[in-house]
Amino acid sequence: MGWLISLLLDFTLLEKIIYFISMTAGLLLPDIDMPNTTYGKRIKPISKFIYRTVGHRTLTHSIFFITVLYFSCNIAFGINIISTGLMIGSIIHVFCDMFTVSGVPLAYPISNKCFRL
Repeated sequence: MGWLISLLLDFTLLEKIIYFISMTAGLLLPDIDMPNTTYGKRIKPISKFIYRTVGHRTLTHSIFFITVLYFSCNIAFGINIISTGLMIGSIIHVFCDMFTVSGVPLAYPISNKCFRL
């Protein structure tokens, strides 16, 4: 899915490489709430705190998280290839998790109702 967006945005080769690296980072980002994941191991105290406080597939798999990530990326990087890749990767991750049996609580923290496809 993410490569289609790179075709639509008419990136140069270097921009595509940066986009795919940041998109890969974005694909892994929602699982930061699990201490045993790639990002969770790197920032274990934060990961453990999120996991103990709200659990897995709650806060980091919600529209709230995507919105906070969007504004954080725009503040940190501006609207560019890196922020686009991080956003697309995170959205794809959450979308794909909607195909699992447990689904995703998109409206968290307002509602715990899980949405499935």
